[in-house]
Amino acid sequence: MPGGVVVIALGESSQPPRARYNGSRVLITPDQGQWYAIVGLSLDAKPGQYRIEVEHGNGRRVQLPFTVTDKAYETQPLTIKDKRKVEPNAADLQRIATETARIGKALTRFSEQPSVATDFLPPTAGVRSSSFGSRRIFNNQPRKPHSGMDIAAAEGTPIVAPATGSVIDSGDFFFNGNTVFIDHGPGVDYDVLPPESD
Repeated sequence: MPGGVVVIALGESSQPPRARYNGSRVLITPDQGQWYAIVGLSLDAKPGQYRIEVEHGNGRRVQLPFTVTDKAYETQPLTIKDKRKVEPNAADLQRIATETARIGKALTRFSEQPSVATDFLPPTAGVRSSSFGSRRIFNNQPRKPHSGMDIAAAEGTPIVAPATGSVIDSGDFFFNGNTVFIDHGPGVDYDVLPPESD
């Protein structure tokens, strides 16, 4: 489904194969003697047939198909007091463009590592206040779906990295606010933001 994760069995081999989806490398991980491709789908993926291209160690290439089905995410209407967050001015748009390039660079990083963390901890204790994939309406205007999960907690609540990784970028972003981007291995990136106020 859009925003979901596809797990595709690639078979057994002494060396890990490589796989690409839409031209980008995807995570390959072993389990019980078999290799698997882990493919994250964007929230704007349309229902239909897709495929990954797999290259095995002997040079053999195969294409493996999978099907994306539709999913109706919750719609979340929000009233935003800071109207610039809904209708940015010219200077805001320039900042947003610069930050979008930075975020894209962080999220498309692919680091070669022998293993990857998959057992993530919550970054903080608190109440989940908003779910991934919510279709957001800001001041009666449709905007991009929510691509994270919000945890509401008191200001000053400690936050932690959910798993071992390397900080690859951080900053105060126009839409995200204070953000830390962490690389957890081949194709697994995570951003941690300070918790919302109660």
